[in-house]
Amino acid sequence: MRTFIFSTLFFCLQFLTFSCSSIGSTELKFSTTQSWIPAFKTMAEERIQKSSQDPLIEIPSPPRSSSSDTIAKDEINLLLRFQELARSPEVVQQIMTDREIAGWTLGEVVLNDHIYAATPLGLFIFQLFHSSFPDIQALKFKFDRVRPLHFDKRIKPITETPGHASYPSGHSSSSFLISYLLSDILIGDNASVLCDAARIAVEREIAGLHYPSDSDAGQIWAKSYYAKWKEHSENKLAIKSLRKWWKQNRKTFLATRSYRKPAITRPPKCSLEDARSFYIKPQVSSENNLKT
Repeated sequence: MRTFIFSTLFFCLQFLTFSCSSIGSTELKFSTTQSWIPAFKTMAEERIQKSSQDPLIEIPSPPRSSSSDTIAKDEINLLLRFQELARSPEVVQQIMTDREIAGWTLGEVVLNDHIYAATPLGLFIFQLFHSSFPDIQALKFKFDRVRPLHFDKRIKPITETPGHASYPSGHSSSSFLISYLLSDILIGDNASVLCDAARIAVEREIAGLHYPSDSDAGQIWAKSYYAKWKEHSENKLAIKSLRKWWKQNRKTFLATRSYRKPAITRPPKCSLEDARSFYIKPQVSSENNLKT
């Protein structure tokens, strides 16, 4: 009888230990916490179906979204620091401006001026954005990463959480992709273009919508996607033609553009890590501290 009791207790302890460890390591997913925008889900599924003939760019897998993952905890702690220290009125204003691609300013280019005016540059940027968008959604669908809000309830996003998965960041992916294109066209303005891309990416972390690794993956993807895209001869010719067009029209656009100085200063260095460190500091709204 005594042996039976000890055996039963041992079994129960083992079961409880296993259950607790399982709970601690359970990985949350976007698909179990939010609903996909139907059109984006369909787009992602269709792109994945085509990936056997046209492979997706490979990127590292994201950290596990589980309470036992050290990297995930570190990322949440950084988002909480952003939440406490980086959400000045000026930063929030800029985040809201940059929610949509048309609001972006990358170096000397205000995308709104070129996309809605259907300039040769605007049409080419939109074509690149539109053709790459299904690839980003397919990767989001593949990795199915939960948004920070649903991983840790202490995260309070300042704008609506999008209806698609977190990894990689679409804002980081697209802003860096377009910045690589503009770096080939706006000769001499490369640094400011890339710094603005880093700014746009980190803004989404400050907003509580993305983990840092989402942004990192977006830049990795953009660099590889652009290198592959640029190999096509028609794209090389288009870049050469747009470089000439920008040289002829630059002064006109700088004189008439709807440019508004960013509400926050551009980070002086263009890596994502430098941008994160920079925006932890309180932002100064004085005109003398705004860099264009």
